[in-house]
Amino acid sequence: MLDGKVAMAKARSLSFTDKEGYHTNYRAAAKHFVAAWKTAPQVPDAAAELTQIARSGILDETPRQWFDRTVAAEMDHPRVYTYYRTHLRSEGANALIRFGVECAATKRYDTKVPFELLECLWAVENQTGENVWARPRAYGAVKNLIEGAIAAPRHQGKPNSDATRRQLIAAQIVIAARAKRYEEISPLWKKSDEASLRRAARVYLLKTPLTVVKATADAAQAGAETEIRDVLRAIAAVKDESTASAAAEQLKIAAKKIGADHPRVAAWAAEIAVYQDFYAGRWAEVTFPKGFAKLSGAKKWTRVDDRTLESRGPYAMPLEALSRLPAPFEISLEISTIKMPAGVPFAGILVGPAKSLTNLRGRGVPYRINTKTNKALIRLYCVWARRRSSTGAAVARRFASLAIWPLAPCC
Repeated sequence: MLDGKVAMAKARSLSFTDKEGYHTNYRAAAKHFVAAWKTAPQVPDAAAELTQIARSGILDETPRQWFDRTVAAEMDHPRVYTYYRTHLRSEGANALIRFGVECAATKRYDTKVPFELLECLWAVENQTGENVWARPRAYGAVKNLIEGAIAAPRHQGKPNSDATRRQLIAAQIVIAARAKRYEEISPLWKKSDEASLRRAARVYLLKTPLTVVKATADAAQAGAETEIRDVLRAIAAVKDESTASAAAEQLKIAAKKIGADHPRVAAWAAEIAVYQDFYAGRWAEVTFPKGFAKLSGAKKWTRVDDRTLESRGPYAMPLEALSRLPAPFEISLEISTIKMPAGVPFAGILVGPAKSLTNLRGRGVPYRINTKTNKALIRLYCVWARRRSSTGAAVARRFASLAIWPLAPCC
């Protein structure tokens, strides 16, 4: 076995400089590994290496034969699945999907074997660019995989836990979103958590914001998926008074299906009202309807009333409505400190896509407000925005985002 590893390492070192030496050592490695496997077929390492070598065609057996011999000795050998999946990439997407489905069918959730299905689907997506999660067979297999893993007593060598189940449910939600199976999402949403959903969205390359996924899922459950998508498109298209009015009309249509008292309808109505006032040249008051913090991702904030939020600590509170407004405009904001402990960090307002406060200086951006706090309860009152004339003082860059932010110590 050791002689085979030495020959394999030497072959790899010569792969770009000495083709003849590479093939000589590759065949020598195969010979040593075959001898090792015949001596101890119950030890999987030699068969695993031969799974890789068999891809070159220098052995009588196929990669699949050596793969089967490996997993007969050790079902979840750490390398052989990668070797065989690499081989299958040359046979196309269907071969990878079949192998992934085969692995999932083992239902050995105490090992990593069933989850090879996900690796195979990732490989297809990376190789072809296809949204393979939307294939009916692939999606059905993934759904069965996750449901089985949630119910299993053990997960990849460890006792199953509530945290693991929340992560699995988050993966199921995100994959359902990628597959456009929104009608399956709403019943699952409360069983996961925000951190797990954000992580799953990164892992499974979900480009749709989670807030939009939730809205579309709720709409699908209410039979109003088309209407909600039309609302989202109308809001995204707002650029003047007429398009703001069009968004308001589209929201009325959707509200008839999902209910005018639905939290999402109230949040969109508040956002559209900002656009209507702003483009009409009036002060546009940003209000915080019930459920605002949850819907906007600002869960560290507590809603006091339609015009007031409270927070303890340096947590950003994104305002989606203001993020879409074109510069220049004025902002009026009241901040008060309810509790004043020792120390003097600042509470303030951050405008734009800046990664730090320091690069906002000199750009006409108010990067801090003079209320001093330290782990205080910050109360934010009545946020307003008013459009300024083109001849007035303007910020030097377009507004990519706006947040009310109790800042960390600085300056």
